[in-house]
Amino acid sequence: MSKLCIETVANTLSVGAHIMSNVMLGTCVVVGIALFVLAGVHYKSHLHNPKQVPLSKPIMYVVLAFCLLAIPFLEDYVAHTGRSAAKVIEQKSKPTCYDIDAPV
Repeated sequence: MSKLCIETVANTLSVGAHIMSNVMLGTCVVVGIALFVLAGVHYKSHLHNPKQVPLSKPIMYVVLAFCLLAIPFLEDYVAHTGRSAAKVIEQKSKPTCYDIDAPV
């Protein structure tokens, strides 16, 4: 007979979600830095030939880079709030394991 523990399933899912969250935050940082570099390259091109590269393009890249680099800081703020609420809920209720193969 197999025993399914809800706590084990929840922990497994939360570990996977935590890994995906870290991957997405790392991607945001890498793409944000790349957008800053791209903004510098386009700004230099704008200085050499303003008709070919409008100034709005490097400005747009800088704004997008700031937005992407702000996501990890916002996630950190939100995650701390969520974790403290989760700890309160965890302390109030103990996880229960159920035997899913037991007859009703």
